[in-house]
This record gives sequence, structure tokens and C-alpha cells, in this order.
Amino acid sequence: TLKQTIESILKQKVFGLPFNIMISDNNPERHDDTEKFVTEHYSNIPGLIYCKYSDSMNVAGHWNKLFELCPTKYLIMLHDDDVALDDFLSTLISILDKYDDISYY
Repeated sequence: TLKQTIESILKQKVFGLPFNIMISDNNPERHDDTEKFVTEHYSNIPGLIYCKYSDSMNVAGHWNKLFELCPTKYLIMLHDDDVALDDFLSTLISILDKYDDISYY
């Protein structure tokens, strides 16, 4: 399902607004199926950040790492079995534009 998640983000219409896709891989084994899939199919995507750690981390550890490494003001977390609707990012951007003091977790 990771492919469906990535593809649903890549087809977002955000009208030139740059964004990154960060993938946090919770399997410390090198060259596993996920790592091979991401590097073979998506390594040429600008703004794609693939994180794989040598030690196993719990979910909170991965989330904290993403917050730490995120190069942008906002971070939206989707799991590998989530699929974004076509207008997902444009809807969020319009909400953020309308309410510039908004924050959410």
C-alpha cells in the first residue's frame, strides 16, 4: 500500500507550492523490500526524504525523528496504508491561508 500512498501525494495539485515527502522506515534491516522499492521507484523524486535507521524504533520515535528532520513549516503524517484524496493538500492549504494562527496535531 506504500505505492498507493506515495502516488496519492504525488498527484496533489498544489499550484507550485513545494513540499517534501518523508518516508520513515521502521525496519532496521538494510536492503529490505521497502528500501529497494523506494530507491528503485522514487529516488528521482525531488523533495523525497527516505529515513532508515540502524536500530529499531517505536512509532513515537519515528514521529519525533520526522518532526526533527522536517525541512518545512508544516508536517502532515500519513501511514503507508493511507491514501490522500485528490484535493487533500489544496484543502489544507486553503484552511491554513484562511486561519494563519491555526495549529493541530
